Amino acid sequence: LIEVKDSIYETTDRGIKFLYHYGEIEKLGTLGPV
Repeated sequence: LIEVKDSIYETTDRGIKFLYHYGEIEKLGTLGPV
């Protein structure tokens, strides 16, 4: 259970970083309007 919990935390952390990075790209407008 602990290993699964750690895996979930890692995935969530990775997802948050991805969303944050995506948000930064969107602010720069490199992706254009979504």
